[in-house]
Amino acid sequence: MIKLSLEKTEKVREEIKNSLFTNVMMLGHCCLKSFPEQILKQEYVVNLRRLDLSSNCIAVIPSSISVLISLRELWLSNNPIEKFPSKIDQLKKLELIDISNTKISEVPTELSLLDHLYDLDWRSTPLSTSLSKQHGVAENDIFGLRKLLTDQHTRRTLETELFDFLSGEHYLLDADRPGIKGDIKALVEVRIHMLCMWRCLV
Repeated sequence: MIKLSLEKTEKVREEIKNSLFTNVMMLGHCCLKSFPEQILKQEYVVNLRRLDLSSNCIAVIPSSISVLISLRELWLSNNPIEKFPSKIDQLKKLELIDISNTKISEVPTELSLLDHLYDLDWRSTPLSTSLSKQHGVAENDIFGLRKLLTDQHTRRTLETELFDFLSGEHYLLDADRPGIKGDIKALVEVRIHMLCMWRCLV
């Protein structure tokens, strides 16, 4: 299926070929029914800076897209995509993501780790409605979204650390040592207080 999609039009073949020299791959309006994973097997794609897959019939973006370590622009608009690709936080150089007119309803907190991301277009998506109603983040307000995601990511990190601390082997081994219970209680109270503060912020 993927091979047939790649060979379906001359435009696709030419774009894949030319991207070796331009570091840009424009595959919009190519009637692609699935993500063309074959392009990720080319050695030169690690230098790809712009990938345009807009206006196709792609429903899933695979986590293997994380190999595009030089990617700065990712255009996914007008596709029936429902979720962000996992491992998107590994695309450290991303500056722009366009998911407008997709079915995406959630954004991963890891997106807050993309320091260079300055433009995220989520117009005409379920995400637009949920961010506005649940968190008061206006459409395409990247700064408001970044703050929300940073707070959520910090809260989840704290929750994970607290769970690991309370269920970890070191806790079970040290719990009965003389004088340790007071220290553990104080530490747990501090962590719980921090969690409560983060819950109030998000």
